[in-house]
Amino acid sequence: MSTSPLTATAILCTRNRLEPLLMCLASLAAQTRSPEQIIIVDSSDQALAESECFREAFDASVFPGSELLYLRSTPGLTVQRNLGAARAKGDVVFFFDDDVIVAPDYLAIMMDDFAAHPEYGGGMGNIAGAGRGRRLGDIFRRFFLLNYANAAGRMQPSGWPTHAVGRGEFMTVEVLSGALAAYRRHVLAECQFDEAVAGYGYMEDVDFSYRVSRRYPLFYEPRALVEHRHAPLARDRMVVNRRMYVVNHHYFFGKNIYPACRWCLLPYLWSVIGLFLL
Repeated sequence: MSTSPLTATAILCTRNRLEPLLMCLASLAAQTRSPEQIIIVDSSDQALAESECFREAFDASVFPGSELLYLRSTPGLTVQRNLGAARAKGDVVFFFDDDVIVAPDYLAIMMDDFAAHPEYGGGMGNIAGAGRGRRLGDIFRRFFLLNYANAAGRMQPSGWPTHAVGRGEFMTVEVLSGALAAYRRHVLAECQFDEAVAGYGYMEDVDFSYRVSRRYPLFYEPRALVEHRHAPLARDRMVVNRRMYVVNHHYFFGKNIYPACRWCLLPYLWSVIGLFLL
């Protein structure tokens, strides 16, 4: 049980993924330290509020100590995140992907960290099994300055981040994963998610957390675990999403890295070669 005097809001942005969302909600209901507020931001083609399964899972009887808020939104992850953040009341605001399973002590551990370290503006936990990829794939990503896990959580000159998930020690980082990121509410009042990053919003989490890290330090807490059950994509959707991945990386690099570091164009181009080979 957390001893933090701070209050917490949990925000889940979702679109057309009822079954994963129900599992995520069940894991939030099992927390040893319940959030004071839970916000669902739904851009599904058919409103989830019309589903009896959803209404049963997102009910005051399931979350007796939490204020529940359901919001409808136009599609777009960054739009949905901003909409949820604008209605958040907690001192600390947690963003969870709708396909994560949150360990029972996750909120308790993270809230104690925020209380013990007032200097941090945001933080994230750990993803179970992260950083255990194939050795050759990891070497390839490092060689071409692409993103990889079990690292320092810093930004590379190529515009690709390294991720701390998989590491075993508490540490200060520059980038957070949107699947399980948390920020103090006053940080969200100062910064917004970039709504120019459209659709599913690949790298929106990197863009936002990296901008925040220029103002406030961010932390990584390995003891706070989630299981990320990535929902499968059809082949045609995979092609669209991979194209978006390339486009959004180009946008992120031009916005955040290139203006302050013109020579970084060389490692950026090197990483693009690696990305297409991959």
